[in-house]
Amino acid sequence: PESLIPIPGHRLSLYKRLSAADTREEVTALLEETADRYGRLPESAQNVFRITELKVVAMQYGALQIDWTEDSVAIKFGARAKVDGERILTMIRTDRNVRLLANGTVRVRCEGMTGDRITLAMRVLHKIVGTNSDNAVAGNTA
Repeated sequence: PESLIPIPGHRLSLYKRLSAADTREEVTALLEETADRYGRLPESAQNVFRITELKVVAMQYGALQIDWTEDSVAIKFGARAKVDGERILTMIRTDRNVRLLANGTVRVRCEGMTGDRITLAMRVLHKIVGTNSDNAVAGNTA
């Protein structure tokens, strides 16, 4: 935000670097650099980094789109998704909170899950692909 980074050129440069980040490590490095330079980041600034991290992880698994509703997260995967189809089918058969929509989107009701929308989306993504989400960027500010 402007209150944190008052010089427009510096703010634009950071946004450009964030949008070009391809890995969690790049997002983490930018977060640490920003916190070192400007101090503790407000929640709104932290959320920019968290959303970027979510985007990077989603892209790595071939997700094209993530949507939130009041009680669920829906993730649409592309043709080159790095997701085990059998895993998704098993989840659908065994977990009443998981549904496959007609357009290929996997919708997971977040019943019993806690956290904000970004956290829930990351958890759902990791649940679908079968990985651990514990090493997230969120909250790693100085």
